[in-house]
Amino acid sequence: GEGGVPNHVCQPLIARNRLLGLLYREPAAEGASASALQLATMLAEQVSLALANIDLREQLRGQALRDPLTGLGNRRFVEDALALQIAGIAGDGRPLSVALIDLDHFKQINDTHSHEAGDAVLRAIGDVLRANTRQSDITARYGGEEFLLLLPNTGPDGALAVANHLLQAVRSLRVLWSGGVLDGITASIGIAAFPDHVSRPDDLIVAADAALYRAKAVGRDQVVVSAAAPDLAGQQPDMSTLHAVE
Repeated sequence: GEGGVPNHVCQPLIARNRLLGLLYREPAAEGASASALQLATMLAEQVSLALANIDLREQLRGQALRDPLTGLGNRRFVEDALALQIAGIAGDGRPLSVALIDLDHFKQINDTHSHEAGDAVLRAIGDVLRANTRQSDITARYGGEEFLLLLPNTGPDGALAVANHLLQAVRSLRVLWSGGVLDGITASIGIAAFPDHVSRPDDLIVAADAALYRAKAVGRDQVVVSAAAPDLAGQQPDMSTLHAVE
């Protein structure tokens, strides 16, 4: 500016030793007074703290929605994702499928080998899900040794193909841990699709859980597809049945 008086202010936005951006301000034509510079400095500090707090909240929210062992989403994450999917398909007839995947005899792995071995297997299942699903699919550790897969725009045939592929990938696993190599791992999978098996997408998880229970009951290491079950409409998932059978 004229006479060496700056006609703009550029302040770095720094919080927790991180540069978050720059605050650029053009004051009136007469230039920036000392008080205006001081105000800009105070504003930059406040904006920096606000941005840092938003960033921290997002990090914490990310941690709250992620399973630390497998790196997949957790139950809360998948329930939020399902609600978004349901809102997206409301009234337009797009299919949506759910697969529930439960490791067979997982307690024996922990009891016979160790929890370290069990954790290694769970991490390996997380890797299998990441490697064998589409970018649009939503994967989560639903609890314990149970995993959930949301398959948007996918009907029963597509869901069955994915489930059979995952079943084979699990059978092929050789999991390295400090005590050696674990193989012979199998899983049971229950799948349900909207609108083929349930009249409301809200009932997908309870229908997939019923199919998973049947897969366990008839011998494990297999996929069971939900039967069309309009009577499930309006029922809430009975979480007490989850993990009832290994």
